[in-house]
Amino acid sequence: MPIWPHLQSGANALRVSSEALGQVIRTVILLVIVTACPTPIVADDLYVVRAVTTGTAEERRLPALGPAFLDELAKVSGDAALRGRPAAIAFSKHAAEFVASFSYHDRIWYRPVHDEQGTRDRPHDLILHFDRAKIDAALASLGAKPWIGERPTLVVFLRADLNGYRSVIDSESERFRPQREAWLNASAKTGLPVLLPGPAVLDKNKLDYEALGDSSFDLLNKIALSNFGEIALRGDMRFDPESLGWVSRWEIERDGKIRCWGSRGLGFDRAYLEALSDAAMLLSGNGEPPSPDGICTDRTK
Repeated sequence: MPIWPHLQSGANALRVSSEALGQVIRTVILLVIVTACPTPIVADDLYVVRAVTTGTAEERRLPALGPAFLDELAKVSGDAALRGRPAAIAFSKHAAEFVASFSYHDRIWYRPVHDEQGTRDRPHDLILHFDRAKIDAALASLGAKPWIGERPTLVVFLRADLNGYRSVIDSESERFRPQREAWLNASAKTGLPVLLPGPAVLDKNKLDYEALGDSSFDLLNKIALSNFGEIALRGDMRFDPESLGWVSRWEIERDGKIRCWGSRGLGFDRAYLEALSDAAMLLSGNGEPPSPDGICTDRTK
Protein backbone atom coordinates (compact mmCIF):
# COMPACT_ATOMS: atom_id res chain seq x y z
CA MET A 1 0.00 0.00 0.00
CA PRO A 2 1.54 3.33 -0.97
CA ILE A 3 1.95 5.87 1.79
CA TRP A 4 0.70 8.58 -0.57
CA PRO A 5 -1.14 8.17 -3.89
CA HIS A 6 0.90 7.76 -7.06
CA LEU A 7 0.09 9.82 -10.11
CA GLN A 8 -1.51 7.67 -12.78
CA SER A 9 0.39 6.92 -15.98
CA GLY A 10 -0.23 5.01 -19.19
CA ALA A 11 -1.52 5.51 -22.72
CA ASN A 12 -4.53 7.51 -21.57
CA ALA A 13 -2.23 9.94 -19.77
CA LEU A 14 -0.34 10.98 -22.90
CA ARG A 15 -2.84 13.60 -24.00
CA VAL A 16 -1.05 16.98 -23.87
CA SER A 17 -2.92 19.96 -22.43
CA SER A 18 -2.06 23.36 -21.03
CA GLU A 19 -2.82 22.04 -17.55
CA ALA A 20 -0.44 19.12 -18.03
CA LEU A 21 2.22 21.50 -19.31
CA GLY A 22 1.81 23.61 -16.18
CA GLN A 23 2.22 20.50 -14.03
CA VAL A 24 5.41 19.55 -15.88
CA ILE A 25 6.88 23.02 -15.36
CA ARG A 26 6.02 22.98 -11.66
CA THR A 27 7.58 19.53 -11.33
CA VAL A 28 10.84 20.63 -12.99
CA ILE A 29 11.06 23.68 -10.72
CA LEU A 30 10.35 21.54 -7.67
CA LEU A 31 13.00 18.96 -8.54
CA VAL A 32 15.62 21.66 -9.09
CA ILE A 33 14.89 23.21 -5.71
CA VAL A 34 14.85 20.06 -3.59
CA THR A 35 17.57 18.02 -5.29
CA ALA A 36 20.23 20.53 -6.28
CA CYS A 37 22.36 23.02 -4.43
CA PRO A 38 19.83 25.49 -2.98
CA THR A 39 19.91 29.19 -3.73
CA PRO A 40 21.09 31.07 -0.61
CA ILE A 41 18.50 33.14 1.21
CA VAL A 42 19.60 36.77 0.97
CA ALA A 43 18.37 39.67 3.07
CA ASP A 44 15.97 41.05 0.46
CA ASP A 45 14.24 37.65 0.15
CA LEU A 46 13.34 37.80 3.83
CA TYR A 47 11.14 40.83 3.28
CA VAL A 48 8.94 39.10 0.70
CA VAL A 49 5.92 37.02 1.76
CA ARG A 50 3.38 35.13 -0.33
CA ALA A 51 -0.26 34.65 0.57
CA VAL A 52 -3.04 32.95 -1.37
CA THR A 53 -6.12 34.94 -2.36
CA THR A 54 -9.18 34.24 -4.47
CA GLY A 55 -9.12 36.83 -7.21
CA THR A 56 -7.25 40.14 -7.13
CA ALA A 57 -9.90 42.52 -5.82
CA GLU A 58 -9.01 44.76 -2.89
CA GLU A 59 -11.65 43.17 -0.66
CA ARG A 60 -9.87 39.83 -1.13
CA ARG A 61 -6.39 41.29 -0.61
CA LEU A 62 -6.90 43.27 2.59
CA PRO A 63 -7.85 40.30 4.85
CA ALA A 64 -4.64 38.55 3.81
CA LEU A 65 -2.35 41.37 4.93
CA GLY A 66 -2.57 40.86 8.70
CA PRO A 67 -1.60 37.16 8.74
CA ALA A 68 1.09 37.84 6.11
CA PHE A 69 2.53 40.61 8.29
CA LEU A 70 2.80 38.22 11.26
CA ASP A 71 4.45 35.65 9.00
CA GLU A 72 6.89 38.36 7.92
CA LEU A 73 7.89 39.18 11.50
CA ALA A 74 8.53 35.51 12.21
CA LYS A 75 10.44 34.99 8.96
CA VAL A 76 12.76 37.96 9.36
CA SER A 77 13.50 37.40 13.06
CA GLY A 78 13.42 33.61 13.15
CA ASP A 79 11.07 33.84 16.14
CA ALA A 80 7.72 32.17 15.40
CA ALA A 81 6.48 33.11 18.86
CA LEU A 82 6.04 36.70 17.64
CA ARG A 83 2.91 35.62 15.76
CA GLY A 84 1.07 35.30 19.06
CA ARG A 85 2.37 38.41 20.79
CA PRO A 86 -0.44 40.92 21.50
CA ALA A 87 1.75 43.85 20.41
CA ALA A 88 2.55 42.13 17.12
CA ILE A 89 -1.12 41.37 16.53
CA ALA A 90 -1.88 45.04 17.16
CA PHE A 91 0.71 45.98 14.51
CA SER A 92 -0.89 43.53 12.08
CA LYS A 93 -4.12 45.56 12.06
CA HIS A 94 -2.13 48.25 10.22
CA ALA A 95 -0.25 45.82 7.97
CA ALA A 96 -0.93 47.81 4.80
CA GLU A 97 1.31 50.60 6.10
CA PHE A 98 4.29 48.21 6.08
CA VAL A 99 3.85 47.04 2.47
CA ALA A 100 6.15 48.72 -0.06
CA SER A 101 4.62 47.02 -3.12
CA PHE A 102 2.65 43.96 -4.14
CA SER A 103 1.90 41.87 -7.20
CA TYR A 104 -0.10 38.80 -8.15
CA HIS A 105 0.68 35.47 -9.77
CA ASP A 106 -2.16 33.39 -11.18
CA ARG A 107 -1.77 29.95 -9.62
CA ILE A 108 -3.55 28.28 -12.57
CA TRP A 109 -2.09 30.49 -15.30
CA TYR A 110 -2.01 27.51 -17.66
CA ARG A 111 -5.83 27.18 -17.55
CA PRO A 112 -7.74 29.55 -19.87
CA VAL A 113 -10.28 31.97 -18.38
CA HIS A 114 -13.74 31.18 -19.74
CA ASP A 115 -15.83 33.93 -18.20
CA GLU A 116 -15.73 36.96 -15.92
CA GLN A 117 -16.87 34.90 -12.92
CA GLY A 118 -13.87 32.65 -13.41
CA THR A 119 -11.57 35.67 -13.27
CA ARG A 120 -12.86 36.66 -9.84
CA ASP A 121 -12.63 33.14 -8.45
CA ARG A 122 -9.18 32.16 -9.71
CA PRO A 123 -6.63 31.51 -6.95
CA HIS A 124 -3.63 33.84 -6.94
CA ASP A 125 -0.37 34.19 -5.07
CA LEU A 126 -0.34 37.63 -3.49
CA ILE A 127 3.36 38.61 -3.40
CA LEU A 128 4.00 41.23 -0.75
CA HIS A 129 7.24 43.22 -0.60
CA PHE A 130 7.51 44.70 2.87
CA ASP A 131 9.41 47.88 3.68
CA ARG A 132 12.62 46.69 5.30
CA ALA A 133 13.16 49.75 7.50
CA LYS A 134 9.60 49.64 8.80
CA ILE A 135 9.72 45.91 9.56
CA ASP A 136 13.06 46.30 11.33
CA ALA A 137 11.62 49.15 13.39
CA ALA A 138 8.56 47.07 14.30
CA LEU A 139 10.82 44.21 15.41
CA ALA A 140 12.89 46.60 17.53
CA SER A 141 9.76 47.87 19.27
CA LEU A 142 8.90 44.24 20.06
CA GLY A 143 12.36 43.62 21.54
CA ALA A 144 13.39 41.50 18.55
CA LYS A 145 15.83 41.91 15.68
CA PRO A 146 16.35 40.63 12.13
CA TRP A 147 18.20 37.35 11.70
CA ILE A 148 20.43 38.60 8.92
CA GLY A 149 23.29 36.71 7.32
CA GLU A 150 23.57 33.42 5.52
CA ARG A 151 21.16 30.91 6.95
CA PRO A 152 22.18 27.25 7.21
CA THR A 153 20.77 24.71 4.79
CA LEU A 154 18.97 21.88 6.56
CA VAL A 155 19.04 18.37 5.13
CA VAL A 156 15.89 16.62 6.32
CA PHE A 157 16.16 12.93 7.20
CA LEU A 158 12.54 12.03 7.82
CA ARG A 159 10.95 8.66 8.40
CA ALA A 160 7.18 8.24 8.43
CA ASP A 161 4.80 5.54 9.65
CA LEU A 162 1.30 5.54 8.17
CA ASN A 163 -0.71 2.72 9.75
CA GLY A 164 2.27 0.38 9.61
CA TYR A 165 3.54 1.43 6.18
CA ARG A 166 7.01 2.77 6.92
CA SER A 167 9.28 4.77 4.66
CA VAL A 168 11.99 7.41 4.48
CA ILE A 169 11.00 10.53 2.56
CA ASP A 170 13.32 11.19 -0.37
CA SER A 171 13.76 13.83 -3.04
CA GLU A 172 12.76 11.79 -6.09
CA SER A 173 10.10 9.15 -5.48
CA GLU A 174 6.79 10.08 -7.11
CA ARG A 175 4.72 9.13 -4.09
CA PHE A 176 6.49 11.79 -2.02
CA ARG A 177 5.65 14.67 -4.36
CA PRO A 178 3.12 16.24 -1.89
CA GLN A 179 5.72 16.10 0.88
CA ARG A 180 8.34 17.80 -1.27
CA GLU A 181 5.90 20.57 -2.17
CA ALA A 182 5.03 21.02 1.52
CA TRP A 183 8.73 21.30 2.44
CA LEU A 184 9.21 23.84 -0.33
CA ASN A 185 6.32 25.96 0.99
CA ALA A 186 7.58 25.71 4.57
CA SER A 187 11.07 26.75 3.46
CA ALA A 188 9.74 29.82 1.67
CA LYS A 189 7.61 30.81 4.64
CA THR A 190 10.40 30.50 7.22
CA GLY A 191 13.38 31.58 5.12
CA LEU A 192 15.28 28.38 5.89
CA PRO A 193 16.80 26.50 2.91
CA VAL A 194 15.91 22.80 2.91
CA LEU A 195 17.10 19.73 1.03
CA LEU A 196 15.87 16.13 1.02
CA PRO A 197 18.28 13.22 0.46
CA GLY A 198 17.96 11.30 -2.79
CA PRO A 199 17.37 7.53 -2.89
CA ALA A 200 20.99 6.96 -3.94
CA VAL A 201 22.26 8.81 -0.87
CA LEU A 202 19.97 6.83 1.42
CA ASP A 203 20.97 3.54 -0.19
CA LYS A 204 24.68 4.32 -0.12
CA ASN A 205 24.52 5.00 3.62
CA LYS A 206 22.05 2.16 4.32
CA LEU A 207 19.51 4.55 5.82
CA ASP A 208 16.24 2.66 5.76
CA TYR A 209 13.44 3.27 8.26
CA GLU A 210 15.01 1.34 11.14
CA ALA A 211 18.58 2.47 10.54
CA LEU A 212 17.63 6.14 10.39
CA GLY A 213 16.12 5.99 13.87
CA ASP A 214 19.38 4.61 15.30
CA SER A 215 21.86 6.61 13.23
CA SER A 216 24.26 9.05 14.87
CA PHE A 217 24.32 12.75 14.17
CA ASP A 218 27.99 12.39 13.28
CA LEU A 219 26.85 10.34 10.28
CA LEU A 220 23.84 12.48 9.41
CA ASN A 221 25.77 15.75 9.58
CA LYS A 222 28.57 14.23 7.49
CA ILE A 223 26.04 13.22 4.83
CA ALA A 224 24.46 16.69 4.98
CA LEU A 225 27.81 18.42 4.46
CA SER A 226 28.68 16.20 1.50
CA ASN A 227 25.34 16.91 -0.23
CA PHE A 228 25.20 20.73 -0.33
CA GLY A 229 23.77 21.01 3.19
CA GLU A 230 25.10 22.09 6.55
CA ILE A 231 22.88 20.75 9.34
CA ALA A 232 20.96 17.48 9.59
CA LEU A 233 17.35 17.67 10.79
CA ARG A 234 16.07 14.24 11.80
CA GLY A 235 12.36 13.62 11.97
CA ASP A 236 10.04 10.84 13.10
CA MET A 237 6.37 11.01 12.09
CA ARG A 238 3.60 8.58 13.00
CA PHE A 239 -0.01 8.97 11.92
CA ASP A 240 -2.44 8.96 14.85
CA PRO A 241 -5.91 7.69 13.83
CA GLU A 242 -7.55 9.16 16.93
CA SER A 243 -6.55 12.74 16.19
CA LEU A 244 -6.46 12.18 12.40
CA GLY A 245 -3.08 13.90 12.43
CA TRP A 246 0.63 13.23 12.77
CA VAL A 247 2.72 12.82 15.90
CA SER A 248 6.05 14.42 14.96
CA ARG A 249 9.43 14.46 16.66
CA TRP A 250 12.36 16.56 15.39
CA GLU A 251 16.04 16.66 16.38
CA ILE A 252 19.05 18.82 15.62
CA GLU A 253 22.52 18.61 17.11
CA ARG A 254 23.83 21.96 18.33
CA ASP A 255 26.91 22.59 20.48
CA GLY A 256 27.34 18.88 21.07
CA LYS A 257 23.78 18.43 22.36
CA ILE A 258 20.73 16.96 20.65
CA ARG A 259 17.84 19.42 20.78
CA CYS A 260 14.39 17.88 20.46
CA TRP A 261 10.86 19.19 19.88
CA GLY A 262 7.64 18.03 18.29
CA SER A 263 3.92 18.34 17.72
CA ARG A 264 0.70 16.29 17.72
CA GLY A 265 -2.43 16.11 15.62
CA LEU A 266 -1.31 18.17 12.60
CA GLY A 267 -1.45 17.57 8.88
CA PHE A 268 1.97 16.90 7.38
CA ASP A 269 2.17 20.31 5.72
CA ARG A 270 1.50 22.11 9.00
CA ALA A 271 3.88 19.77 10.84
CA TYR A 272 6.67 20.62 8.38
CA LEU A 273 6.03 24.34 8.79
CA GLU A 274 6.17 24.09 12.56
CA ALA A 275 9.32 21.95 12.35
CA LEU A 276 11.14 24.65 10.35
CA SER A 277 9.68 27.49 12.43
CA ASP A 278 10.97 25.84 15.59
CA ALA A 279 14.33 25.08 13.97
CA ALA A 280 14.62 28.75 13.02
CA MET A 281 13.84 29.74 16.60
CA LEU A 282 16.66 27.52 17.85
CA LEU A 283 19.22 28.44 15.18
CA SER A 284 18.54 32.17 15.44
CA GLY A 285 19.09 32.15 19.21
CA ASN A 286 15.48 32.98 20.06
CA GLY A 287 15.02 30.13 22.51
CA GLU A 288 14.17 26.45 22.74
CA PRO A 289 11.31 25.09 20.65
CA PRO A 290 8.24 23.91 22.59
CA SER A 291 7.20 20.27 22.63
CA PRO A 292 4.16 18.35 23.94
CA ASP A 293 4.77 16.00 26.86
CA GLY A 294 6.20 12.64 25.89
CA ILE A 295 7.39 13.57 22.40
CA CYS A 296 11.05 13.81 23.35
CA THR A 297 11.13 10.85 25.71
CA ASP A 298 9.70 8.20 23.39
CA ARG A 299 11.13 7.82 19.90
CA THR A 300 8.71 6.67 17.20
CA LYS A 301 9.44 3.02 16.42
